[in-house]
Amino acid sequence: MTGAASVDAEVAATLATLRPELARLARELYDEPEIGFAEHASAARLAALLTSHGAEVEVGVFGLPTALRATFPAADGGAPAAETSDVEASDVEASDPEASAPHFAIIAEYDALPGIGHACGHNIIAGVAVGAFLAAAPIVARLGGRLSLIGTPAEENGGGKELIIRAGGFDDVDAAGMVHPSSGAGTTPVLGQRTTGVRRVAVTYHGRAAHAAGAPWLGRNALDGVVTGYQGVAQLRQHILPRRPRPWCRRADPRPTWATSVASSRRSIPRSGSAVPTTCSRTTPTSPI
Repeated sequence: MTGAASVDAEVAATLATLRPELARLARELYDEPEIGFAEHASAARLAALLTSHGAEVEVGVFGLPTALRATFPAADGGAPAAETSDVEASDVEASDPEASAPHFAIIAEYDALPGIGHACGHNIIAGVAVGAFLAAAPIVARLGGRLSLIGTPAEENGGGKELIIRAGGFDDVDAAGMVHPSSGAGTTPVLGQRTTGVRRVAVTYHGRAAHAAGAPWLGRNALDGVVTGYQGVAQLRQHILPRRPRPWCRRADPRPTWATSVASSRRSIPRSGSAVPTTCSRTTPTSPI
């Protein structure tokens, strides 16, 4: 049996053993959905299952009560101590050989949508993540790498991953990945437009009050600013190439998926219909910077 085939067989055998527990986890999460930042029971279920298989689990990491991180001790399933012949290796690497080992993080999501539960399949994502982590950990360790599972709360409208990034949760991670269920057959290896992340940008336009009939030339219509801004972005986005400037968006997928659309425009008239509107605002979802 070839190396790859041997690894596949080992993973398949482990998953076959874990299947009842993983299915039960996914079902329990589905039956008791919890919305973003309130996934206390969900995080506890993941932690309990991971701990029962020897993983070291921290809940409440990165400043988020329902975030979690799981690893295996080096002697059990983590990265083994590496042999170093370079006498000029840094003090950090000499004292902690794991620091230089390639580190891959498996992402778990487990928050639900308000009112409709796990319609987005995060219960499945959590089960798959736990299974992948437990099955791959000993293999990654033998190859000299590091593997961790990071539980990210509030994927739905909460920005849990971004908060974890800001807290340094991915600073020592070389790559991360997850599986997301979808309808239809087949798999999608890269992100498409329908899964592109967004960042909301709120813009407020301030005008100058004036009587719309008596002296409109003295006013500055804030609503015109909103309309002009929208038209400018709407026309610009048709011409943005995949090689867009870095400050706009960092993505691995080279396909042109950046888009900006106006989610809402709100008009505020301080006096009456005869006045030039002086305050308007809009909220615009954009790609994450």
